[in-house]
Amino acid sequence: MIPERPPPVHVLLLANGTHRTRLPLARLLAAGCLIDDRRSDTDGVATARTLRPDVVLMDLPEGSGGALDLCRELQADAVTRSIPIIAITGNPAIGQFMMALGVKPCTDVSLHAEVLRLLAN
Repeated sequence: MIPERPPPVHVLLLANGTHRTRLPLARLLAAGCLIDDRRSDTDGVATARTLRPDVVLMDLPEGSGGALDLCRELQADAVTRSIPIIAITGNPAIGQFMMALGVKPCTDVSLHAEVLRLLAN
């Protein structure tokens, strides 16, 4: 009898995706993750509420106030507050602010390990 495979990890990509996500997303896809690229969606909370991903991934460039607001909205919403949020940022100041919001900052290099760590808990 063939053992059942666990369902793929569903990653929702929101907000200002840049070139920094290309390689990490390729690694996640190779690991069997399902990537929903919704960077162009104007209502990230509604998208997360509808899709109910395992994790939300955000790429936060410099001056990404709108993305920070989206993190706050995701955490305030009763349906989405339990979904972990990972933010790719190279800016230490944004990273510290994200930790204060309960969002896990990481680099593009550490993203794959961080997604797996979050989902193992």
